[in-house]
Amino acid sequence: MSSLLTGFRAAALLVTTTALLAGGAGGGVALAAVSPWQVAAILKVGGETRPFGQPSGWYHDPVSDRVYVADPENDRLLSFSPSGDFLAEFNAGGEIRKPADMIKDGKGIFRVLEYEYAGLVEVDPARRSATRHDLLSKGVPVYPRRISPSNDGFLVLDKKSGSLVFYDGNYRETARIDCPDPGGFRDFVLHGGEILALSGKKIHRYAPTGEHRDATPLAETIEFPVSLACDPGGLVYLLDRHAGKVAVLQPGGQVASTFLGRGENEGELQYPSLIRFDARERLWIVDEGNNRVMVLRK
Repeated sequence: MSSLLTGFRAAALLVTTTALLAGGAGGGVALAAVSPWQVAAILKVGGETRPFGQPSGWYHDPVSDRVYVADPENDRLLSFSPSGDFLAEFNAGGEIRKPADMIKDGKGIFRVLEYEYAGLVEVDPARRSATRHDLLSKGVPVYPRRISPSNDGFLVLDKKSGSLVFYDGNYRETARIDCPDPGGFRDFVLHGGEILALSGKKIHRYAPTGEHRDATPLAETIEFPVSLACDPGGLVYLLDRHAGKVAVLQPGGQVASTFLGRGENEGELQYPSLIRFDARERLWIVDEGNNRVMVLRK
């Protein structure tokens, strides 16, 4: 275990909250005439601390009701309130290096993925400790890119193989899902007792135990699907990294509507990497190319 030389440190944050709609109430800027989504806030770090450096992972902790963002270029995690107010930054005494994603369990322990590490870093702020755990699948090192809690353990996406791998709380592999499509999986979410896994061509649906249920082909108009999210009703929102758009999918995979677009202005994305819903049914988009996080609401 390594001593944590630094913990959470307060710093300044610039939160840009959008202007009110003309003649409207409640704030927000409409993204398109046909879209019900509005930009509620754009998070940018400023003031006494460094700006975001290509932010990557995002996680909402239901216990503390905090939002965490992985900032790989600055080797840190940042925490925010649900409204987007900055709370702290955290680097575990230098033990966190190029974080890609993270989760936090009910005991306050973080499991942090790193871009260049075949495993994860377990960080316990209460004990001021950080422990590295190598991850293996079928005896081969796993380089996890995404992570989600799963039963008594966790589920990761291995960027090397493109497979999903299940681990128990003691870091032992318990199951594995190999992608049937070339290139492997790019993202996954747990929703309604199922696993939805995104490849470059399809969305695959699996039982929690890993049995394949069905697959939905994606429309050819989607350029480069990189991430997906599900609203409470099961509607799928697909993030197109190259087009900078969000596509809302019909049950058969057809595109029902799109919003946002590529660019650097408010309401635009530049090579985004992740899309997720929070418990308040707001959309959070990690806008990697613009070094910011966008929050959308209806």
